[in-house]
Amino acid sequence: MTRHRILVSRRAAKFVGEVEQRLRRRIIGEIKDLENFPFFTEPHDIAELKGKEDYYRLRVRSIRIIFKVNENREQYTLRK
Repeated sequence: MTRHRILVSRRAAKFVGEVEQRLRRRIIGEIKDLENFPFFTEPHDIAELKGKEDYYRLRVRSIRIIFKVNENREQYTLRK
């Protein structure tokens, strides 16, 4: 199984840095587990975005993390 590389936009990194510590740890844990997408170790609230090819939404409490799957480069790009 191939592990994917995760790229985080500046805007997303800034946002994660500004949330409370408990939520930040949970968000970071969920993001790290994206390396195993779509073979997760635990269930996640992920949905494919309609009208956008290769874009998905990961929900962590009230936060929605938008990411794009790029299979050619084996990487994911996170956006806020």
